[in-house]
Amino acid sequence: MQIHNEFDLYRVVLDNGKSGDNREYAMAMVSKTIYKETSCGAWVSCSAKGIHLGSIVEGSDAEVTASVLPWGCEAKEFWDTLQWVEDEVDRIWKEEGLDSE
Repeated sequence: MQIHNEFDLYRVVLDNGKSGDNREYAMAMVSKTIYKETSCGAWVSCSAKGIHLGSIVEGSDAEVTASVLPWGCEAKEFWDTLQWVEDEVDRIWKEEGLDSE
């Protein structure tokens, strides 16, 4: 499935065909789900350019931000990019010795 807008993103993340017609509600639900379902507490936002994904690295000043996924990207690319964010946070966490605290 291609993601062309916030409503498509809602359907991909929540695996639900019903997103309604309220963009703010759709994005609030997407953001909440991504934050809760990722080990790093990732964030997601949207702009005219596309989908932005990232996360802070808890206990560090570091932040991980992925490249913007353009509108029209495939759902798999979204999930792969989110996994990259999680992996990168984990790498930084270990590299900075934060896993031993």
